[in-house]
Amino acid sequence: MVVLTAINLFCKKWLHKENYCFEEQMNLSSRRSTGNTEDILASTPSEYWFLGFKDRDLEEEYLNDLVVASKGRLYLGYSMCALLVFTLDLVPSIVAIILGEDPNEDDANSKMLGLYVAAFLVFLAGLIFSIFICRSKGWRSKRAVLYITEAAFLCYIVLFGIDISQWYRYYLDVYNTGGWFVGFILNYSPVFIALFFMNLPFAQTLEIIALAFTTFMVVIPLVEGGWSYSSDVGLYTDEQIEDYYLDQGKGWQHICTSASTFDKSYCLFFFRLSNYVYPVILV
Repeated sequence: MVVLTAINLFCKKWLHKENYCFEEQMNLSSRRSTGNTEDILASTPSEYWFLGFKDRDLEEEYLNDLVVASKGRLYLGYSMCALLVFTLDLVPSIVAIILGEDPNEDDANSKMLGLYVAAFLVFLAGLIFSIFICRSKGWRSKRAVLYITEAAFLCYIVLFGIDISQWYRYYLDVYNTGGWFVGFILNYSPVFIALFFMNLPFAQTLEIIALAFTTFMVVIPLVEGGWSYSSDVGLYTDEQIEDYYLDQGKGWQHICTSASTFDKSYCLFFFRLSNYVYPVILV
């Protein structure tokens, strides 16, 4: 998203390759179509594959109109994101601090509380600024709302990238190896659903999703050892899988946690399926 915003803001002079005029095209079309009452454009505006119209003035006008036409969706998307952060992260963290009895957990929750408050305020500020810009008659560059939206999601990705790195081991302990992906789906992905009805330009939506995917699915799992069961042992051997089930008593398959019912071939297959294959399929 940073790349597209920078290109649109600072490279307009080099990207501007055409001066398209609808009135001229309509007049030209009328001269060509003698006896035809339908007005058809002689030619359509030229476009870059990913950056919009080659007439950058036309591109800016299009983005301004897009914001005006989609302002209701933008308001709804911001409200949804702020509500999700408030209900899924902020409130549970406050409750955990109030009811917590372990000082260490209270310290961890207090540190994370700052991230949740910051994320909530980011979306709330984005909503306020968007309403102000869209309702202001003197603010002609309505497309600034799109840049604010990009910045809001960028801040969310950074803040919750820190958050998931702190809770990473917890997700692994609770959900096994695929836990980092389960944690992402349950706690972090709902915010990105808003992108699909906020009616942002396709390129900006794709860039936000690509950055989120890279952060949550590639960078953090690789740093934290999420693509192997743990950073110490890498991929488990057959003996380590048996030790995992029988000696450590982990896993929820009863047939694998008891020596009397332990089926080696089934348990080895199920361990690799649930801990290695499923995360890859889900991604």
